[in-house]
Amino acid sequence: MAAETGAFVHGVDLSVNMVLLALERASAAREHSRVSFEIADVTALEAAAGSYDVIYSRDTILHIHDKPALFRRYGRALRASRPASHACAYAAAPCKAAAC
Repeated sequence: MAAETGAFVHGVDLSVNMVLLALERASAAREHSRVSFEIADVTALEAAAGSYDVIYSRDTILHIHDKPALFRRYGRALRASRPASHACAYAAAPCKAAAC
């Protein structure tokens, strides 16, 4: 993400293994000066108000029980009128609709 956008990126994951993998990838891509990683629970993370331009979450939100509280936390951490994005797909039952 840092290489594609030129942004400063801060990654958060509960998994030590995932953070270590992210560090290895950042180092291999020579992006270590624009990225940081933290082993933490996003539901307990206290980011300063307005400290992020974008919050991107992938394959996380479906595991969060109190989604409204998480989105309030995201909202506080985002600068005014900035986007939050998440990539999270799951189905409670197989989809039988033609659009699936």
